[in-house]
Amino acid sequence: MATVKAASKIASVTVLATPSHNISQDKCIKYLALSSRPIQGNNAEKRHIAFLKVHKCASSTLFNIFYRFGQQRHLTFVIPRKGHYFGQFTAMRKRKLFPPPGNKSFDIACLHSIFEKEVYEAYLPKDTIYVAIIREPIKRLVSAFWFYLTNYNTQYLREIPGPDPVSTLLSEPSKYEIKDAYFSHTNNRMALDFGFPPQHFGNLSYFKQYLTLLDSRFDLILDADLFPESIVLLKRKLNWSLKDILYIAQNKQQKRPVHLTKLVTSKAKDFLHLDYILYNHFSRRLREEIRKQDESFKDEVENLRRVQQYVARFCAAGDSRGMGRVLVVGATLWNEKFRVGFCDCSYMEQTEVSAVEMMKKSIYTRLKKEGPNVPYFIKLPM
Repeated sequence: MATVKAASKIASVTVLATPSHNISQDKCIKYLALSSRPIQGNNAEKRHIAFLKVHKCASSTLFNIFYRFGQQRHLTFVIPRKGHYFGQFTAMRKRKLFPPPGNKSFDIACLHSIFEKEVYEAYLPKDTIYVAIIREPIKRLVSAFWFYLTNYNTQYLREIPGPDPVSTLLSEPSKYEIKDAYFSHTNNRMALDFGFPPQHFGNLSYFKQYLTLLDSRFDLILDADLFPESIVLLKRKLNWSLKDILYIAQNKQQKRPVHLTKLVTSKAKDFLHLDYILYNHFSRRLREEIRKQDESFKDEVENLRRVQQYVARFCAAGDSRGMGRVLVVGATLWNEKFRVGFCDCSYMEQTEVSAVEMMKKSIYTRLKKEGPNVPYFIKLPM
């Protein structure tokens, strides 16, 4: 047994051996999706969530948090019948979705979508908390470039020449960018995901007006470059537990050398002008919200960092796969005592595509048992 002595206001972390088990990762994941016994959670936690999953902004990591939370409580997700996102050009559309079961309405929307305020408001309850995430635009572009080139062999990215194709693209974006922004992973993608139409990308005054709409609609916009602080704010906003917001980073790309000169960086900022306006605006808003937190905020962030490190090591090293080994996290000012075991690691490590398939199996099982909520579903627009 290995014990880490608790620091002031920091959780103690202990690895314990428990009776052996024969649970596989697949069985864990199926249990999360199909268990007939939802956990109760606490009475104050917020359960209606709209998460705008912005591309390449640590959004898959956040998706996994919302996925685990909803599945464990048998909440109803907005889920497409096919694929693992809602659409390349639009938000949710009724004809493409599973209806909610029984007498339920939708609780959580957390898959890739173009934000449409009216659609989200029509599909989710009035007390829904609206959350999104942003990232420094050049970092986001670099991550997107290598992700979509490496994993999808995206044609327009593949055709960009040179030993440093990111720099080549940003030196002359008008030459190498695909014409239809909806199919681009590099052209002001955050602005597009937030619902700003590409045909108005050149209209700065209109975009600044649009920011006012986003400001009024979103309760919390996180920053991937301030991830631990963002996660603690999310925990506080939703009244969730520390265990609810633990994570294992998803879709991390191997870093490749990118050498941007001052001139290329300047051109990149001109090209990504909308993403920079959006990022600077909401990053300032987030930092201001952090400044307004009480004196315990920094300690709570440090507690998350420490616990997160131990959990990540425990899961990555395979300690959880040892027969019955569990990580015990002690109580602090910000969390009750809890355990992390093999199944918890399996849930946090689950890929987005696998998770969506499990969401579909879960909703299909519930629909088969309870039937669809036709009166509710038929009244939804679009």
